[in-house]
Amino acid sequence: MYGYYLTHGFGPTGVNDLNVLPPGERWVMPENYHLEFIEWAKEHDYEITSRSTATIDQLAKREVRKRPRPQQPAQAEPPFRAILQPDGGGPAAPVGMQNLQAEYRQLLRLANDAMAIGVPANLAGIEPLLEMDLNNSIPINDSPTARELRLYLARQSEIARRDDEMRNPRFAEVPIDTSRVVGDVPDQALRNINPGSNEEYRNIAPLRNVVRIPLDRPPSPGPARPLYWIPWNTRDEDIDLPIRYSRLDPSNPEHVDRRALRREPFAEHPNIDGVSQLATIPHWRIWNNGDMFAKSYPCEAENQYPGRCGKPTRSACEDTSHFQPVPICDECEERSLREFRELFRRIEIDIRQNICHRCADPDTVLRKFANLGHRIWYTPGEIRDDPKLPKAPEDLTAETIISTGLAGRVGGWMGDPLEITGCGCALKLLGRRICRPHRLQYILNLQTEVARMREYCRSVYGRMVCPLCREIPGPDSYGFQGIRGGENNSFQGWACLNCHGYVLNKKGNAPGGIIPVKYLGTVRFEHISRVPGAPYTTTDQRKPIDQDADDPQEQQQEEESLWNRVLSVGEFNDQPEDEDLSDIYD
Repeated sequence: MYGYYLTHGFGPTGVNDLNVLPPGERWVMPENYHLEFIEWAKEHDYEITSRSTATIDQLAKREVRKRPRPQQPAQAEPPFRAILQPDGGGPAAPVGMQNLQAEYRQLLRLANDAMAIGVPANLAGIEPLLEMDLNNSIPINDSPTARELRLYLARQSEIARRDDEMRNPRFAEVPIDTSRVVGDVPDQALRNINPGSNEEYRNIAPLRNVVRIPLDRPPSPGPARPLYWIPWNTRDEDIDLPIRYSRLDPSNPEHVDRRALRREPFAEHPNIDGVSQLATIPHWRIWNNGDMFAKSYPCEAENQYPGRCGKPTRSACEDTSHFQPVPICDECEERSLREFRELFRRIEIDIRQNICHRCADPDTVLRKFANLGHRIWYTPGEIRDDPKLPKAPEDLTAETIISTGLAGRVGGWMGDPLEITGCGCALKLLGRRICRPHRLQYILNLQTEVARMREYCRSVYGRMVCPLCREIPGPDSYGFQGIRGGENNSFQGWACLNCHGYVLNKKGNAPGGIIPVKYLGTVRFEHISRVPGAPYTTTDQRKPIDQDADDPQEQQQEEESLWNRVLSVGEFNDQPEDEDLSDIYD
């Protein structure tokens, strides 16, 4: 803790900012600091044990401490380029330029200090971009590179310090958060889908043993740019919205609702780094079927009566935000999957935004994703059915400051379209063993995220538009009829408003727009390879649910709200264990 307080600085965002004191005035971590800690631990009988060998009993009794990560020595002042140095050797710059240079140098020092605590960044690639903005006398708050670098450093510095319990506290219980949900969610509906035994939480089971930032694995990164991103210095005239569009009948898909528009300042993007609400659930499984234990522990899934399940299991919730595993047995997981699959039906169409008929051109569509860094699911050879063309996927990865600090690439081909949503969202929510409170919180978060993204798009363009060209609405706005409805297109494409990934799916592969279920909803199945496009296997012969799902287009027309549907069915835990729950909402 001594070193923790010594490294506090006084940056523009308060005491949690990176240390901005000059090198001669701040404490510098010794190169052998980690070795000194090991010697101190031996003298004080401090046990250093990795989390992978810890048992629940040890964790519950706080007998196990986290192994400290090796600390990197503080780095020297970075070799700034000439234009960013305090004295470039030439004639003195005007006072305004000197002040601007000082601001840019300060940002580079912050980046250098962040790298000293383990934040990955490629300063050699970032400096020329900052220099270009400085040469153009762009104020640091208007520089896209500077703004993205600041956002990246703030987020990644928190991740780098995630072992610090003061910055990333551990919570034994966290109630379900409904404060950001659009509209009213009745408590009884939450109790029905996620029953709890504690009246303090209104008999709604809370999240247990969680941290804000996972301890062993950082959250999945977003794309190089989120959907509908616009530069910070965008002006009203930069987005052409002819007045004739606002004079159209409101029922016309081309109608621009000027009441929804926001101009100068534009609305703030709701998810500037494009990180998914499901980022703490691993896409590639860490534990097969959630089997984490060498011996059995009581299942902690809650019911209102008589309380926790208690059946022995070796499996636990796979969400990495748990600092201590939460055991979940097969029976409770199967029941949870069935009920939440029905709940997810109500938003699985709304979570996507279709690309327009012009962008869905097989000859040009893949080129549109160049340097965007989005994850893309498609089957090579199906989009452009030409035997002369190579079947290997194109390289669609991209460099990014806001997601990797130019230290890595993001996005690219992820394999064939996955079940239900095509992207990885349904796989994470329904294809991983997840505790009920987490599933409920994620459903609530997904609803909120989709609503915020749609509100933002309408605030910029006055309507929902194609996420690629941003000029005309998608085929769904035309009822999937006619040329603009995509009738002449050979495939359908859409973007996910949560994970900001894209799906290109050949027509006929997804009746009603939903990619058929194969194994999602089955308790024990696994992805056999980390290679994109590898097939699924199942270790459980139970029939997957939802083989005869309703037409999603008809579901969209239902007037009952999602949560009223949940409210109308009574408490789920009152249902007999052997009863088929697949049509509980219908």
